[in-house]
Amino acid sequence: MSARSTPKKKVMKKKVLAKRSIKKSVIKQIIKPKVLGKVEHYYDRIGVAIVKLIAPLSVGETVLFRHGEHSVEEHVESIQLNHIQVPTGKKGEIIGVKVHQKICDGSLVVPKK
Repeated sequence: MSARSTPKKKVMKKKVLAKRSIKKSVIKQIIKPKVLGKVEHYYDRIGVAIVKLIAPLSVGETVLFRHGEHSVEEHVESIQLNHIQVPTGKKGEIIGVKVHQKICDGSLVVPKK
């Protein structure tokens, strides 16, 4: 009896693992939004969020700053790179974005759908 139950358990474990891997890939594709960048620091006196970009960001876009359950919607009106006004930020750049609400350090920047 124990010889029969052992192979069934192994088969069931393989099926469960296969289901888990499918669920993770579906979650990554559907639920997880495209991330544009991450807030490195927020200067509260001047209202500027320092963002390290992992995708391009342009002036005129509307983005969400998400930190856990908290999210803040902002319209990108100004982007600066090394204290110089630029129309777009490229992947890999660290930019300053003028914001009107307080943003937490470590917040993810995602596009608003």
